[in-house]
Amino acid sequence: MVLLLVIGASLTSASLTSANPISANPMNASAAVMAAEGLSPVAVPVSVEAPPHGASPGASPGASPGASSGTSSGTSGNEATPPAPQRPVAPQRPQRSNDILRRLQREPLTLFDWGLANLERDLHRASLQLGQEDFANVPPRSSATYRWRDGRIRLSASFFVPAAARTTQGCVVQFRRLVDALVAEAPQGPDAASWYLGSAFQPSGHFWTSRFEDTGAKLLQVVDLRVSLRAPSYDKLAGDTRRIDCSGPLNAAEEALRFEAIS
Repeated sequence: MVLLLVIGASLTSASLTSANPISANPMNASAAVMAAEGLSPVAVPVSVEAPPHGASPGASPGASPGASSGTSSGTSGNEATPPAPQRPVAPQRPQRSNDILRRLQREPLTLFDWGLANLERDLHRASLQLGQEDFANVPPRSSATYRWRDGRIRLSASFFVPAAARTTQGCVVQFRRLVDALVAEAPQGPDAASWYLGSAFQPSGHFWTSRFEDTGAKLLQVVDLRVSLRAPSYDKLAGDTRRIDCSGPLNAAEEALRFEAIS
């Protein structure tokens, strides 16, 4: 009788093991045998691996502290994608707020500016030429300016000469010599001065002055030349400060010149 009970229990255990896949686990098989024998199974503690220091129990292995699976710290699940790396900003060149060249390039250049610059250049060359011919110790001074008060152009040349040369006749001679040096490359004749003034205000290849036959003649009416004979420094130290000025148009005759004596 006892033998039959043992064989029956073995067959029952074998059938339970083959029918339930959980019997593959030895712990589950023991629990099934105990249940067949009428014994209540004892709860078996399950070993749980402790999470790394600073990580939450629900964090997946390899996750960084403070970050849960699939989300970043401080963000929701919709913001899981990390922001794209920012391209480094190239250093900006300093602004040239005082770029004088660019500012000058935006300014227009008129024929008046062109002609005034030519007159000043030619007057400077002619004055230096006369000073070298006279072996002057002090180089002459010259300028070309526009007098806006009366709307005229004044050409001025100052020569530093001894007292014997500072006379009205000496000023007339120097006036004629300076005009001849200015118009040296113009067609010689009574219209040499007007031709020179018209060409001074006409850039190379420009057609403006050629359209008007009276351009040079009108410029003669508004351009004056003033020649000054002044005392050199050694005469001033000796008390001689006499000065002679004579002025007039480039084509002015001797009797048409204006004289001014300054003592």
